[in-house]
Amino acid sequence: MEEETNRDVPILYEGNRKQSEQSEPPVSAKQIDFIEQLLSAKRISIEQARAELQKRYRTIDYKQLTRKQASEFIRLLQERKSMSA
Repeated sequence: MEEETNRDVPILYEGNRKQSEQSEPPVSAKQIDFIEQLLSAKRISIEQARAELQKRYRTIDYKQLTRKQASEFIRLLQERKSMSA
């Protein structure tokens, strides 16, 4: 017997990324390191970062961003003032 396949069912890759984002390169290791440095230097908590990521990119993990999204997030972090201790 041949295995049935349903070609009308979309296959989801890489979590909940939009189809247009799947063809974009993922965040680079350098970008991840820079994001982590900025979060630390600006004293932004992971909870605050996750809230911003969820609002803008519908993910809570900056390691799931595309390179373009990571660049935008880096710019946002650079422009943000440090959080008070």
